[in-house]
Amino acid sequence: MIALKMMSRLAACLAAIGGLVAATPSASSDLGGQETYRCDAPNGRFDGHVFPVPTTATSITGEISFHAADIGPEWASLGKILAHQHGARYSDGDCGCNGIAIYAYKDHVGFFATTNGEEVSIARSPYDTPISFKMSISPQGEMTIAIGKTNPVVKKMTVHHPEYNTLEMSCSGANVSFLDIATL
Repeated sequence: MIALKMMSRLAACLAAIGGLVAATPSASSDLGGQETYRCDAPNGRFDGHVFPVPTTATSITGEISFHAADIGPEWASLGKILAHQHGARYSDGDCGCNGIAIYAYKDHVGFFATTNGEEVSIARSPYDTPISFKMSISPQGEMTIAIGKTNPVVKKMTVHHPEYNTLEMSCSGANVSFLDIATL
């Protein structure tokens, strides 16, 4: 298991030679886990970072805590954690972005599996609650996402572009922590 905090050092080296943008992990969060990345952006703005993923990785695990939403009249408040090929754009128009989208609502957040330009609801949770996840994408194109630890809700989807070498964590109109993110 390679923690993304170690990979961010590699990303810093790649960034220095024109590669990926990297974030330095922060100290332990007040949520109990190691905060791999904290995203905070007002409504209508975007923030995010891309981390390299080893080609041997088959799964990505961690927790997501959606602290607050800046819900506006025009733009959704959301967070995302996506696996994809850095810089890829496919002839079918798909970015090959596969993963989890988290949308803010008035009294809860909703977790969605996202792939091939479509999103499918998986689970919901209260704000400020670290929610465990595991995301696996097979070379044959099957993505499995499990949300929750004790009784996980599992969603399987077929992806058009299963290859990935980066992991993007982002948000818009939200304050989101990505905790203990690791590749297996």
